Amino acid sequence: WAKDAGVFAGYNDGTFKPYTFISRVEILKIVLEANDVTILGSSGNSGFSDVDVYGWYMPYIATAKAMRIFAGDGGKTTARPNDTVNRAEASKFMFETLRAVSGFNIQSCSNSYPDVSSNEWFAGYVCATKQYSLFDIVDGNFYPGTLATRGEMALALFRLHEANQL
Repeated sequence: WAKDAGVFAGYNDGTFKPYTFISRVEILKIVLEANDVTILGSSGNSGFSDVDVYGWYMPYIATAKAMRIFAGDGGKTTARPNDTVNRAEASKFMFETLRAVSGFNIQSCSNSYPDVSSNEWFAGYVCATKQYSLFDIVDGNFYPGTLATRGEMALALFRLHEANQL
């Protein structure tokens, strides 16, 4: 599904690398592509000091910033494009994109996972991941700090697709 829908293209050598941790710019690309967002052209650095203005990812950063999905690091001028993303951050990117595209309402819940307090900044996003069973949960915990993989994100987006959210 992810390849046929144009969400993931894989690498130049024909591999997908499902167990590779996903980066910030890769997740921006896939959530925007999964939601059929028209990608803007980019000019300049979009206000970030640590990006390659000619990088393949700049149109995705420009689009996500314009849609208020991505703001970089709060109070700084950094985007950290190649840094990895944990499950909490991945959940935010997925659901903020859905909010921007279709008006998805992110709600809090009182009992998402034992290891996620309802006071955490990401609690509403994690609640939504549970509602749609986006991540495979082994022992009842979400593990928000666990780095997200390419395969895990392909599966999460597929499950959103199956739930008619994409």
